[in-house]
Amino acid sequence: MKGIITVLAFFITSQTNFAFAENKLMTSKSIVISSFNLPKDIQSKIKDAFAKDMVSKNLVELNQIAKNLKILYDNKNEKLTLYWMSYLQFYKATYYLEIEDEDLSEEEIDKGVNWMSEIKDKNSDDYALLSMLKGFSTQFKGFRAMFVGISSGNDIDKALELDGQNIRAHYVAGANDFYRPETFGGGKKVESYLLKALSLQNKKVKSPNSPSWGKEESYYILIMFYIRKEKMDLAQKYFDLGINSYPQSYFLNRLSEKFN
Repeated sequence: MKGIITVLAFFITSQTNFAFAENKLMTSKSIVISSFNLPKDIQSKIKDAFAKDMVSKNLVELNQIAKNLKILYDNKNEKLTLYWMSYLQFYKATYYLEIEDEDLSEEEIDKGVNWMSEIKDKNSDDYALLSMLKGFSTQFKGFRAMFVGISSGNDIDKALELDGQNIRAHYVAGANDFYRPETFGGGKKVESYLLKALSLQNKKVKSPNSPSWGKEESYYILIMFYIRKEKMDLAQKYFDLGINSYPQSYFLNRLSEKFN
């Protein structure tokens, strides 16, 4: 599959249902939504919805979550909700790329970039996600791809500067380097960034809705890097570690044929 870090959207986790809690005040002519709560483990719910939509070939589950998140953001205007709205756009863009609709894929990823760009006082996780979204978008930008790529690189530099122990910052830095052509200096820091990512904890904030992605994806890219370099002993080692940690991972399981 082409595109920077496109493949990383296919990691499948638990099968849970998505639901928003809402309180409704009845009036004589309408129902007024008074409050919403971000559901616990929204990250897994987005991934699960993506997996279901890929099977059905119909963008129903992700669209429903996107709709609910938009209502929630319109009511509470919370930064974390906008983060997850943008994260979801990565999966919508990947869905459209998989069904070979590049125009819609570009449209969806650009929404995510624009939303993340709006966030003020960005932290390390914000910059890491923004860099990932921009990296994905470069495949659609033609002659502008180089400038978007530079912007993505600046964002990941800021993410690492703000928190040098952020697993997602190291993961995105490694993934970006993996997909960067060698003629442009790519591939030199993939291993170091991803090994560092694997040594870090998934999240620092004990909240069910703080981001925790990065480790499963780091295993996949690191294995692919070792396969590319024909270092099959190391590829086998990290495949075994990865599949033991994430036995339901769609893409790690797809790699199993290379090691059996």
